[in-house]
Formats: sequence, structure tokens, C-alpha cells
Amino acid sequence: MKQMKMQMKICIVNFSGRVSGNCKRITNFICEKYEGEDLKRFDFDGIILTPYGKCNAECFQIRESCPYFAEESYKIYDSITNSDLAYFILPNYCDYPCANQANFLKAFEYQINEGEKPDALFLSAKRYGKRSIDGNLTDSLNALRDIENFILKN
Repeated sequence: MKQMKMQMKICIVNFSGRVSGNCKRITNFICEKYEGEDLKRFDFDGIILTPYGKCNAECFQIRESCPYFAEESYKIYDSITNSDLAYFILPNYCDYPCANQANFLKAFEYQINEGEKPDALFLSAKRYGKRSIDGNLTDSLNALRDIENFILKN
């Protein structure tokens, strides 16, 4: 009797606001590796979040009472928490987080599990002989190999 493989739920969040570039290309590469899985993808180049603080923190009592509950941020958060594996693709601006990531995490900081330590892969374009602004990091076979090795260990 043939065993059925369980489909893995995967969520990929690309926090970069750039329409093209390294984060978008890395996200595309990871999506290709998980073809056939239950994949949810969110690209912040088309998402606008209301920054935390433009309300009375109603969600601290009842999540659904947030005046911004219909925004994409809750769909993203639910996809992350209901996934088997989540990837955050983060641009690095001179060692500072991008505003999209900061706004998203601020909105959900009261729900984050403090005990979890994520695996991380930091890709410096310079390390691969590239310039970040050119958006061509995935032209490097070594960068692709490093991404693939990171995926395989998860």
C-alpha cells in the first residue's frame, strides 16, 4: 500500500517594499523549492499596514474588535501561526530592520512566543561579490546553494 505524503503548510513573508530585488528573487526561489506544498505567500510591495497605535488597543481584549482587523496583517499572522514552517525574508538596511517588518511585529508583539528562537540565514550581497541595490544576489550560485542548504535543514 502506497503511503500518502502529508502536504506541508508553508508561509513566506517578504517584508521588502521593493517590487523587484533580492528579497523578491529569494522569495521566488524558495517558492519554487516548495512547489506542490500548501504555500501562502505575502509580498509587502503590495501591502499597506496601519501602524500600531492608531487605535485604542482593542485587540488586547478581543482580537476581532481591532478596527483594522480586515487588513492583510491579520491574514498574514494567521497564516504564520497555522503553518508548519514560516520564512521571513527581510531586507537589511545598514543593520536596521525595515519599517514593514517593524510595523508588523509591533502590531503582534503581545502574541509572540518569547521562548521560540528562529533559525536565521543572513545573506550579505558583498559576501557574494554583488551590490545589494542591483537586486542580483540570486545570480550567484553560491548564494543559491546557501539558501537551498538552509531550506533543507528545516
